[in-house]
Amino acid sequence: MTSTPIADTHTARQAWVNGELLGAGDVPQVSILDRGYLLGDSIFETLRVRDGHEVGWALHFELLARAARAFGLDLRYSAAALGVAAREVATRIGHPDVTIRVTLSRGVGGQGVSPRGCVEPMLTLLARPTTPYPAAAYVSGIDSHVLETRRIPSACLDARFKTGCYLPAVMAKTELDRLGTVEGLMLTIDGRLASGAVSNVFFVRDGVLCTPSLSCDCREGVTRSLVLAAAARERLAVEEVELRLEDLTSTTEMFFTNTLMECLPVRSLGSRHFGPPGPVTRALLAALRAPRGAS
Repeated sequence: MTSTPIADTHTARQAWVNGELLGAGDVPQVSILDRGYLLGDSIFETLRVRDGHEVGWALHFELLARAARAFGLDLRYSAAALGVAAREVATRIGHPDVTIRVTLSRGVGGQGVSPRGCVEPMLTLLARPTTPYPAAAYVSGIDSHVLETRRIPSACLDARFKTGCYLPAVMAKTELDRLGTVEGLMLTIDGRLASGAVSNVFFVRDGVLCTPSLSCDCREGVTRSLVLAAAARERLAVEEVELRLEDLTSTTEMFFTNTLMECLPVRSLGSRHFGPPGPVTRALLAALRAPRGAS
C-alpha cells in the first residue's frame, strides 16, 4: 500500500484501509479515479470510541449496512470484524476518547456516472483524538439560527443516511461560520423543521420531548436513537412530529444531537430565547454520558 505522511502534524491520526492497518502517521493515497472522490459515490458513519468502548456501534453498523444496500455498495465486513478494526485504530491513537470516520466508497471503475463494472470498493477507517465541543456550551447553551440552506428531499436522495454528497452541509457550515455559531436549524424544502447542519434536533414543547420525524428529511442518527431510548428509560413523553417555525412558540428547551456533541443545548434560536439548559436536556445528557446511556 503506497502511503504518504499526513500533512496535519498537530493531530495524531491512524488509518485502516481494506483490512490493512497502516503505520502511525501515514494515510493511503486515494486514486483520483475513485468514485468517492469524483462523484461523492460513498457512504460514511462517524463513530466514537471511549475507553475502548465503541459508543452505539451496533446502531452505527446497522445504518452503514442499510445504506450500503440502499445504494448498492459492497460492504464486505461483518459488524464483529469491523468492530475489531475500530478498536485497533483507536488503540493505536493512544487516547481515551477517539473519533473514527468509517467510509465506504464504490471504488475505481464504471463508465462515466454508471457504476457498472465497479468491483473493488474501498473501505477506510480514519481515527483521531476527539475534539470535544466547548464545555461552556453545555453550561449556558449556544446561540443558534435558522439557516437559509435547506435539506435535500428524500425523494431525491435518501436523507436517513450519510453520503459523500455533502455539499448542503458544507454550505450550511459556511453560513454558520459567517454567523459565528457552531450549529443551526435546517428546514425542508416546504418549510418543516428538519435537523441541524450535521445533527438531529430536539425540542421540549408543553412538557413533551419532540423531534422531527424521519418524514422530515432528517438523518436517522445514532445519537437520535440513543436519546429516544434514554427518554423512554426516563419515562418522558416523546413525539416524533412534523413541525414548522410557528410551532416553536411553546418551546421551552432545544438541543442538537450527534456522536460528538451528544446533547448540545440551545439557549436561543434567532429572536427566540430558551435560556440555559433545562431539566430535560440535562437529564438526557447525563443519561448519554452514563455507562448505560452510552452503550
